[in-house]
Amino acid sequence: MNREAICVGKTVEEALERAYAELGANGDNSEFEILERPKRSLFGLKVTPAKVRVTMEVPDEVKPAEPKAVFTKPATKSVPKRTEAPSASATPATGEKVDCAIKYLNEIFHDMGLNAVEIEATASQDGAVLTLSGDGLGVLIGRRGETLDALQYLSGLVANRLEGDYFRITIDSGNYREKREKTLEQLAKKLSAQVVKTGRNLTLEPMNPYERRIIHATVQNIEGVTSSSIGEEPNRRVVISSTAPRKKYPPRDGGKRPYNRGKGGNRGGKQHEFRKNTNTAPSEKKRIDDSQFEVEPLVRSGSPRVPSAPKPQATKTVAPAEVQDKPLYSKIDID
Repeated sequence: MNREAICVGKTVEEALERAYAELGANGDNSEFEILERPKRSLFGLKVTPAKVRVTMEVPDEVKPAEPKAVFTKPATKSVPKRTEAPSASATPATGEKVDCAIKYLNEIFHDMGLNAVEIEATASQDGAVLTLSGDGLGVLIGRRGETLDALQYLSGLVANRLEGDYFRITIDSGNYREKREKTLEQLAKKLSAQVVKTGRNLTLEPMNPYERRIIHATVQNIEGVTSSSIGEEPNRRVVISSTAPRKKYPPRDGGKRPYNRGKGGNRGGKQHEFRKNTNTAPSEKKRIDDSQFEVEPLVRSGSPRVPSAPKPQATKTVAPAEVQDKPLYSKIDID
């Protein structure tokens, strides 16, 4: 009897993990088919998730709810630590996929001028671990393991193009994976303690799915905090939140004072009353002063205004009758 599951995810690996978790299987006892690969638009506004189909054969006498009963015979070539997990080299396709991945990596190293790098393949639970040794390992690791993750992703794609079950390729160099895992665990514990103390959320830097799983697994064992992922690949990051968030207080006035506060303060009530009294005094004084002087019309010319002297009152004089009867020219002397 066959069982199948169709799942989607941000990457092909994430979709396969969901399908394996749904069926309770792994890459050795099931087959997968990539229906759609993840796509991203030109500006990254639209992301199409990956879609895979996983098929698993289940004997009639074995219940689907107990997938561990399928692995009745242990591996003959190599014995893993857990008896229920088969060896990575149990199927014939395992050797071919490992050789294909090693050949692909050697070609890349040759083009980079790193001919002294050696690759050692060891079996893992669901694939193989390729350990790099030699000179120039710092270049292969890159900043925070970005180059190593890129080589791991590309070699996994090349190996899984061959027929057979899904095969996980893990690349390690100079024991970097173990050191990085310890660093992330310490970081998760430190930030979780800070979240418990302050009650505020903390957002970490963008990480790949492998590093995010380490953070989630560490936070899960700490009381008082929880973790979640936000964002889209490759900028997806982990948020550590408190289960008892800090109580929000009402916002303050920001130091603003009312205009009429009272006696204390530069804007008190007494000073305001004094301003009212001083505003009325000039108007009364002006009315008293304006009543004593005449208002002169404004001069439109550009010359400055000069106050005019008061005009003397004209007195009307009456000339004698004799002077009034004489003609005007009689007063002019003609030579």
